[in-house]
Order: sequence, then C-alpha cells, then structure tokens
Amino acid sequence: ASSSAFPTRTCELVRVHVCIVALGHTAMGNAATFAVGTLGVLVLPDAIAMQSEALFETRENLRRLLWRLLALVIHNPLFEAFAWCLRRCCCERLSSNCRPPHSLRAQALSSSGLVFWWTSRPPPNNPFHEERYIVSWRRAPSAVSSPRAAAGAGAGCGNDHCDAQAEEEEEPWREKLLEECEFEDPDAPKGTSSSSSSSARRRSAVLEGLPPQASLRFRVCAVNRYGRSDWSKEEIEVDLPKVDRVTRQLAAKGLGRSRVVSSGARFCVQCR
Repeated sequence: ASSSAFPTRTCELVRVHVCIVALGHTAMGNAATFAVGTLGVLVLPDAIAMQSEALFETRENLRRLLWRLLALVIHNPLFEAFAWCLRRCCCERLSSNCRPPHSLRAQALSSSGLVFWWTSRPPPNNPFHEERYIVSWRRAPSAVSSPRAAAGAGAGCGNDHCDAQAEEEEEPWREKLLEECEFEDPDAPKGTSSSSSSSARRRSAVLEGLPPQASLRFRVCAVNRYGRSDWSKEEIEVDLPKVDRVTRQLAAKGLGRSRVVSSGARFCVQCR
C-alpha cells in the first residue's frame, strides 16, 4: 500500500508545481503587458492623445505620477551619492547646456574685496548636470566718465562729444573663474539657500585684489564643457569703501552694498 501511494503523492506534487509555474507565467505576462501598455500611453504624441479626452487625461495623469516618483528617487540620499560619483567620473559629459544665473548681490568686505552671491539655474530634469561660474567686472561707466567729463568741462568740450568719447574709451570687461565658498546671504530671495540641493541654490564666492576704493560693475555666467550661458540679465554695481574692513555695523548701514543697474534687458520675476 505504501509503495502504491508514493507515485500518487508524487503526481499530486508535480501537478501543484505545474499550476504554480503556470500562474507565475500568467502574472508575469500580465505585468509585462501592463508595463508595455503604460509605456505606450506615456509616449503617445499629442496628435493621437488629443483625439480622446479620456486618453489625454490618462496620459497626463501617468506623466504626473511618473515625475513624482522620479522626484522621490532623485532626492533620495543614496541616489544623490550615486549621482555625485557619476558626475565625478563622467567629467561633465552628462551635463546640459548652461542657463544664465540670476539674483546677483554683493557686499564689500574691505577697500579691495567683497563677497559675491548669485542663484544658479541648472536644468530641472538633469540631476547629473555640472557647471562652473565666471564673473566679469569693470569700472562703472559713471566712475569712468566723471573724471573725463570734469576734464572736458575744463577744456570747454561739448557734452555730446564728451559722452561719445567716454563710450568709445569704456573699459573692457575682465573675467575670473569663481571659487565657491559657504557664505550665508542674509538677504537671500525666498526659496533659495546655500545648503539647498534644489535647482534654486544660492551660491557665493569671495573676490579679492580688486581696484581699491573703486566703483565696479559685475555680471556672471555659467560654463561647462558644452560652452557658456548668456550673461546674467542683471548687472550690479558696488562702491568699494575707503575703510580697510567693513564691520557688521557698517554693512547694516548700507556701506559697500551692491545696487542693481539696468543692463538694457527686461528682468525676469526672480531677478526683480
């Protein structure tokens, strides 16, 4: 009896195993079909999706859900560590084209040095983007033209002629690659921070060796292996003070604080 029961038991086990495998293949097939169908809806062009309101809404809902999932993954500490390693290894090859920074500000630290702040604008959908920043400066046109205007007035030249001569002899821009540092901006725009990992990150650098007690104009751009961005829409001017060191009390009174000057371009909402 025991010998006849063994083959029967074995056959039952084989049947159960076959059923489990069949169910597994069916489930995998359904999952694969669902994944392929979802992918097909996600990549539907507008010309097809807009033929049906339900299909268009389904595509938009799926895209929003996908972006939310990607945002959760991107802000995960493990993914950030992986992205940092990949950026170091790829040497900016995964970067996108640069966009101009905005919200420039500066505060004089001495008669020949200042701290410079700006907000970066990396592409929002590329966590592997890398860029550096170049500051360009020259003497403010008003500071250059005033001595010439006074000399011209003494010589009796016409105002139009002096203005044209000042424009022709305007100083060229000088450029320097910025070395970033952690310097908190007390007047940072809302939603920005020097410690933030988001796209609206506040950055800072210290500039030294500038012409002492000069009035200087600044602008900044981003750069990587794919080229430069446009210059920032706004330009700022700073009057370097005569004192050797600007204390907090002097800075609170406005000494050595930058001012936004018109550069002939309309400012975006973030730059106002």
